[in-house]
Amino acid sequence: MDVVEVERRSNMKDSDEPKIIQIMPAVGWQAIFLQENGSYIASDIVAWALVEEADGSREIVAMDTDSQGVMDIATDTSNFVCLKSPSQDLAYVQGCVAEANQKRNGAPVFEAQTFEN
Repeated sequence: MDVVEVERRSNMKDSDEPKIIQIMPAVGWQAIFLQENGSYIASDIVAWALVEEADGSREIVAMDTDSQGVMDIATDTSNFVCLKSPSQDLAYVQGCVAEANQKRNGAPVFEAQTFEN
């Protein structure tokens, strides 16, 4: 999918949907999604997009492709867990998934804190 096609699709959306202003590659990044059975799947982030909301505010979002090849905002999916950068390892992903499973099961989640001397 090229930039022109992404822009054309973004301009065809409802006015309350974010409008894509600019995109750039997101090499090596992945979105992690929780599956019903508690395991996860990883989807390659294909681009970072600068989007503009209906109220004029702007933000940078991670874009991936769905099963039909349509580019969408990865974090808007209900089973989204976290983004994994190229420098983060499997332990980071496993931590994200464990926390998401705890939240799904209603267990309290305790966040790690770092203290400096």
